[in-house]
Amino acid sequence: AICETARKQKADLIVISTHGFTGLKRLLLGSTAERVVRHAHCSVLTVHGQHAKDITITGKRRKILVPTDFSEPAEVALQSAVEIAQQFQMKLQLLYVVPVHYSTGEYDAVDFAMLAVEQKRSGQKQLAKIKQALTAKKIAVTTTIRTGRPASEIVEVAEDFDPDLIVI
Repeated sequence: AICETARKQKADLIVISTHGFTGLKRLLLGSTAERVVRHAHCSVLTVHGQHAKDITITGKRRKILVPTDFSEPAEVALQSAVEIAQQFQMKLQLLYVVPVHYSTGEYDAVDFAMLAVEQKRSGQKQLAKIKQALTAKKIAVTTTIRTGRPASEIVEVAEDFDPDLIVI
C-alpha cells in the first residue's frame, strides 16, 4: 500500500521508520521498511526509530557513507550522495567490500585468494578514479576497502565512521 500510494502520487522519496527488530520478532512482524525498499519505484530514506531524534543534515557531523560494488545501481546511489554532499557541504566515505568466496565440489579448484587480490586491486583503481573526480568538484572524500561479508562490513565501518547518512 505504501509503494502503491507513492507511485500514484508520483513521489520522489519515501521516508519510513524501522524498528530494527531481529530474531523471532522480525520473523513474526516482518519488516515493512525492508519490503518498501525492495519494491518502491523511487528512493527510500529509512530512519531507525530509536535514532530519529539524532538526525540532522545541517548539524556538525555532516558525513555520508557510500558503500559501492561499482554496479549501475551503486552509481545511481553515489550520484545521489554527491548531490547531497554538495548541497550540505558533507564529507563522503566511499566503501568497497571484497566479498569472501567459499566453494565446495568442482569449484574448489578456483583460486579464491588470487580472485580476492584481483578484486581488491580493481577496487582500488576504481575508488581512486572516483575520488579524483570528486576531489576535482571540491567534495571531501575518503575511501576504504574491506574484505568480508558486505552487510557486516558496512555496519562495522558505519560504527567507526559514524555517518549521518548511509546511501546505498
